[in-house]
Amino acid sequence: MSIGTKSKKTAAEKANYIASHQTLRRLIYFAAIAEAGSIRGAAARLNLSVPVLSEALSELEAELGVSLATRTTRQFTLTQAGEQTHL
Repeated sequence: MSIGTKSKKTAAEKANYIASHQTLRRLIYFAAIAEAGSIRGAAARLNLSVPVLSEALSELEAELGVSLATRTTRQFTLTQAGEQTHL
């Protein structure tokens, strides 16, 4: 490739690039949730809304095919898979 020429990415390459960044974002959000001990606490630290983080956590769990945490309105606990992911 010569200098000054941009490489053209295929649609599949662009989709993979976007997906990998979304996964990274979800992992960062998960780490913040795990460290805060709650979605609400992480939302306050990240200056994001609770629904945004809750959805990102659900999407990450769906992508990985495991439950990372058990959550109720009063309690948030990492599952074994969540603990291993948060190392």
